[in-house]
Amino acid sequence: MGRVYLAEDPVIGRQVAVKVVQLHADLDTRELAEIQGRFEREFRAAGTLSHPHIVTVFDVGQDGESAYIAMEYVRGESLEKVLESEDHSLTFGEIADLTFQLGSALDYAHERDIVHRDIKPANVLINWDGQAKITDFGIVKMTSSTMTRTGTIIGTPAYMSPEQVVGKEVSGASDQFSLAVILYQMLTGERPFGAENPTSILYKIVHQDPLPPQEVNRDLPTPVNQVLLKALAKDPAERYPTCRALAVALREALGAAVPDGDMTLGPADFEALPKAAKEGGLGWLWAALLALVVVGGAAWFLADELGIFHGGGGRDGAPLPVEETLDLAVLVAPEGAPGVEIWVEGVDTELRTPETVQLHGTRGSNQRLELRRGGEVLASTALLLDESTPRQWAPEIIVPRGGSATSPAPGPPPTEPQSTAPASTTVEAQPVRVVSTPSGARVLLDGQAVGTTPADLAITPGQSYRLRVELDGYKAQGMALAWDDLSAAQRQSGELSFRLEAAIPPGFLVLNAGYPVTVTVAGRRQGPDPQLRLPLPPGEYDVTLSAPEVFLQQTRRVSVASESEVPLSLPAAIATTVTAVPGNCRVSIDGRFVDFTPLIDVPVVAGNHTFLFEWPTLGQSVTVEQAISPQNSRVTARPPGGATGGTP
Repeated sequence: MGRVYLAEDPVIGRQVAVKVVQLHADLDTRELAEIQGRFEREFRAAGTLSHPHIVTVFDVGQDGESAYIAMEYVRGESLEKVLESEDHSLTFGEIADLTFQLGSALDYAHERDIVHRDIKPANVLINWDGQAKITDFGIVKMTSSTMTRTGTIIGTPAYMSPEQVVGKEVSGASDQFSLAVILYQMLTGERPFGAENPTSILYKIVHQDPLPPQEVNRDLPTPVNQVLLKALAKDPAERYPTCRALAVALREALGAAVPDGDMTLGPADFEALPKAAKEGGLGWLWAALLALVVVGGAAWFLADELGIFHGGGGRDGAPLPVEETLDLAVLVAPEGAPGVEIWVEGVDTELRTPETVQLHGTRGSNQRLELRRGGEVLASTALLLDESTPRQWAPEIIVPRGGSATSPAPGPPPTEPQSTAPASTTVEAQPVRVVSTPSGARVLLDGQAVGTTPADLAITPGQSYRLRVELDGYKAQGMALAWDDLSAAQRQSGELSFRLEAAIPPGFLVLNAGYPVTVTVAGRRQGPDPQLRLPLPPGEYDVTLSAPEVFLQQTRRVSVASESEVPLSLPAAIATTVTAVPGNCRVSIDGRFVDFTPLIDVPVVAGNHTFLFEWPTLGQSVTVEQAISPQNSRVTARPPGGATGGTP
C-alpha cells in the first residue's frame, strides 16, 4: 500500500510508525477514491479497537498528495521475519501462548463486527517482551458498513479463506482460517496450500484438503491433525466457534504448558472444549474443570488444574513435563471505588476495578492482590491457590472523589444524530468525569481537545466516542468510549480513571561484527546478523552472543540507559590451522566436532578455546587449551607421551 516510517510526535516526544501513501496526480478519480477509502476504513476500524494485542491507531490525515496514519510503534520484529530466520525454533508452549494472544485479539475485533481479512505473519508484530500485536487493518470489513462491496477479493493468497477466494461474505471464521494457516506453518515449516503460482494456491484452498500436519512434521502429537484440519475446514460453520476455542484445542493437542495470557473463555469456547478433546482423540485426565457464573451470570471462566497424561512429546521426543499449576479467575469488585488499579505480586496488571483478574501459579502458593490509587495501597490480600480460593474479592473502600457526577461542569455538547424520530425519544446525555494520575493531562474526544483532567464530559447513550488522555512526558492512553459499555459501577460513579506511566525513551544495544551473530536478550532472539541496533527499556540485562560458525558463545551483563548506546565489541575471527601427528585425527573445538586433520584456515574467534584430538585407530586422545590470536593461530597435537605444539 505504501511506505512506513519511524517518526516522532514533536508534542510529547513519542515515537510512532507512520504509514504513508502518495496520492499521485495521475490517478483517476475512481483510483484516488479507492486509496482514500482504504485508508479511511483502516482508521475507522483500527481506531475503535483498544486491545493489548492490537496495534493502536493514533491519528489519520492528509498532507498535500500524501495520506497518512500514525500508529503505535512496536519495537521488535514481524512473525514473518521470525519464520524466515534459519535458526527460528518456537516451542510448543510458545506457539500455544502466541495462539492465545492472537485469538484473544481477533475475538475482540469480531465481537465488534470487525473482520481483519488479511491475517498473515507479516501483519503480526512481536515486541521484545514476547507480546504479539496485530497490525494493518487496511482491508477490514465492518459488517455494519456498506463501504466494502460483497464479492470483492481482498487478501494475501496463501492465507486467504475459501469464502474470500470465491468472493462470498466473510466473518470471523475467515480470520480463524488464516490463523490456522499460520499455525500450520509454525508447526511444520510449510504452508498447507503450497504451489508455484497464486492461481494454483487459490485452487487448492477451495478444492483440496491439506496434508495432516503430522505427515509433514513427525514430531507433532497426533491430536494436532484434528485441531488444524477442523480450523481449515472449507465450510466456515465447521470451524471452531471462536479463535480462542481454537487456541484452547491446540494447547491441549500440543500438551503445552498453560500460557500466561488471556484464559477467559466465553460460553461458546467453554462448550467447545469437550468436543475438541473428543475429536482430537485426546487421552486427557481432567483433574478439575470449574465453571463459574459471575455478576449477571453470563460469563464462564475456566479454572483448571491439568494433570495431563500424554503419549506425545516435545520436539526431542521426550515426554512433556506435568506441572502442578492452577488458573483462577477472581472478580475484584470493591464497593465505593471503581477504576482503582489492580496489582498482583507487586506488578500493575493495567486492569481497573471492577474487573476479573487471572491468577496463575503453583497449587498451594500465595498470590498477593493489591488495590492502589496514585501509589497508595488502599487494600491488599494474599490468596492461597487451591479449589477453596474465593472467586471474588470485594473489600469495602470509601475513596472520596472531587466533584459530583450528577452535576458536571460544562463540557462539550453531545453530538445529536440526524433523526426523524419524535422529540420524546431523544436520549439524555450522561455525565462522565475523566481523571488521571498525575492530573492536568489533555483530554481529547474524537480527536478534539475538550479540556484537562479532571474533565467533565457529557456522553450520549447509543453513541460511540474515541477518548484519549495525553500528558507531556507520559505514555498516552485511550479507549473506545460508549455509555452502554461502561460497567454498572462506572456508570454509578460517573468516573473514568487513568494512571499514566512515564514515557522513558529506550536505550540501544549496538552490534558491529565481522560475522553473523545471534543476540538473545530479555527473552527475545535477533539475528543472525553482523550489524544490529536493538532498542531496550533502561535496565540491567544478560545478553547472550552466539556465532557457532566462529565458535563464539558468550553471555555478558550490560546496563542500558535511556537514549544511550551500548556497543557490543566482539573479537575478530582468525583463520586457524589445526594439525596432528599422526594425521587423520578427529578434532572437536569447544565440544563441537569439526573434521579430521589437517584443518586449514578454520575461522575461530580470538580468545581461549578447547581443542580435543582423538585418534580412533590408536584409541587415544588429548586435549589442548590454547588462546587463539593473530600471532598464535596454529594448533598441533600428538598422542599422549608425544610432544605438542610446533610444526609436525
